[in-house]
Amino acid sequence: MTTGASTFSPPPEVRAGLAERGVELESELGRGATSVVYRAADRRHARDVAVKLLDPAAAPRDHGALAHEVRLAAGLQHPYILPIYESGEIDGMAFFVMPYVEGESLRRRLERGRLPVDDAVRIAVQVAHALRYAHSHGVVHRDIKPENILLADGHAMIADFGVAARLADPAAGEPGVVVGTPAYMSPEQASGEPAFDGRTDLYALACMLYEMLAGQPPFGGRSPRATMARRFLGPPIPLRQWRPEVPEAVAAVVETALAIDPADRYPSAADFAEALVAARRRAGTEASARGRRVRGAIIGAAAALLVGAGMLGARASHGARPTRLDPRRVAVAALSNETGDTTLAPVGDMVASWITDRLSRIAGIEVVTSATVVPAQHDAHLAQSPVDDPARLHLLATETRAGTLVSGSYYRGARGAIEVHVEVTDANSGRLLRAIGPTVTAPNAERAAATLGPRVAATVDSLVQDSER
Repeated sequence: MTTGASTFSPPPEVRAGLAERGVELESELGRGATSVVYRAADRRHARDVAVKLLDPAAAPRDHGALAHEVRLAAGLQHPYILPIYESGEIDGMAFFVMPYVEGESLRRRLERGRLPVDDAVRIAVQVAHALRYAHSHGVVHRDIKPENILLADGHAMIADFGVAARLADPAAGEPGVVVGTPAYMSPEQASGEPAFDGRTDLYALACMLYEMLAGQPPFGGRSPRATMARRFLGPPIPLRQWRPEVPEAVAAVVETALAIDPADRYPSAADFAEALVAARRRAGTEASARGRRVRGAIIGAAAALLVGAGMLGARASHGARPTRLDPRRVAVAALSNETGDTTLAPVGDMVASWITDRLSRIAGIEVVTSATVVPAQHDAHLAQSPVDDPARLHLLATETRAGTLVSGSYYRGARGAIEVHVEVTDANSGRLLRAIGPTVTAPNAERAAATLGPRVAATVDSLVQDSER
């Protein structure tokens, strides 16, 4: 590992060369051992960007690493992967331009303490979606860690593909060469094995999720070598010993992904995401059931006391009104996979994340996410039925205390395209307020998510305003 930060500054010639390209450097954002990152203004496109500059005195391998990062990252276009806009070299100084992200790194967030369980699971699922996409394009990141995850606008983005590798590249892994960060390395990375696949990223992601939930990584040591060795000495302290409120099902998913043997982990990022979403959903359902049992016991005990005091009949005559849920509090449920294809299971959470992102930008609306999957009542609505299933609506409303519910499903349509149906429902009456869709997407679901987000946000904003008139 390299220590110390670089001290170089871009000379006037480099600043002028960037300005000719419409990019004007502004303030420094951070430094590494061989590079510096600046916030800049892209005058040609009227947007804020970040510019990474490499120290001209850096070793040739560092120049090769930067070019390598640009080649790999530039070929990946996904909402949870930080893209690269432009790259080049000016007077011997290599650079590349990327979006400026208004937010913070996951590392910075962790400095304030561990994350709520739902937030940690959501971030892990989003990173898994991005890894699924990268792996499907033959790219393994090899350095998933909190420093390389950016948080902005309610979602996570993977950055820094500096040590990423292509699965088909026989020179990507050299025997005995250790690549990555000790606290998050997979056992195969730590032992310098030349063979690897996407499961090495899943191990690192599981380490990161463990840290988000427990407040510290699963393995530590007094030195990088000791940290790497620790994972071979036995499993980490169980998550629930650090934090008992972590659902057992979620802890089990993390434990599986931390298996020493890659064959004992989840086969793919899609499988990991699906298992994590299912675990959180199951935990939410169990919690709701426990809550109903507890409330039933409390109500039963209270009724017995009131009958004993001769008060129940008098109270009943007044017909107490239930508390009205605030329509400005909007719950977004993961969409239900009705395609019959389990590899598409993560799509429901991804679409819900994009919708949540758009809704969170509307002033006066509070957005909450839910692990409860609420299928769209597509067939019922085709039959002109305006009322959703009361049981599933009650479950979501009870869990979130939201007055407006956003739910939906996705199906296989004509020629294999995915059809997404989204519904906005009044939790107080159970009535369907608006059906949106079908939105048809081919060949991937990212396009549907990007299209649905603004449509749902505009619909909810309009409906909430109407309810307040």
